[in-house]
Amino acid sequence: MKSYKHHLEYYLPLLAILVGGFLTMLLFEEKSIKISLLVLTGVFYAIWGIIHHYLKHNLTLEIIMEYVIVGALGISVILFILMGVKGS
Repeated sequence: MKSYKHHLEYYLPLLAILVGGFLTMLLFEEKSIKISLLVLTGVFYAIWGIIHHYLKHNLTLEIIMEYVIVGALGISVILFILMGVKGS
């Protein structure tokens, strides 16, 4: 049970970052605000991952690059979707 609580402590903030970023984006109509929120969500995702691995004492350059690249890829995909929506 302790392991479950330990993982919950790590992954609840991640869930809050991703869900919070998504829900906040739904509140705004203007694309520039949505893009800013999207970038912030991606940055916070990468920061969370780096802090997570730092606290677990297994942070490496490869892990840092992984979180930065996955965050950038997520931003790119959602940005592509936002820019492709006609009439917004």
